[in-house]
Amino acid sequence: MDTYQLSDSRDSNESNATILFEKHTVEKIRHLEKETRLDIEKKKEDLRVMVGERYRDLIEAADTITDMKTSAENVSH
Repeated sequence: MDTYQLSDSRDSNESNATILFEKHTVEKIRHLEKETRLDIEKKKEDLRVMVGERYRDLIEAADTITDMKTSAENVSH
């Protein structure tokens, strides 16, 4: 991401935060923050599970390739 895009993103986030504080009470904003943090934690956990599953798939594929190599060597001898 280049500096221009990063700067635009920050400006947009600041603008969104300003609008949020203009339209909602502090209590509502704290509630939204709590919900957002919980959602972030859930997504982190979902990602960990998905990565774990893919890692097992990768290990299984590597084992299969090793078995295929061994079989091919046995056939050629």
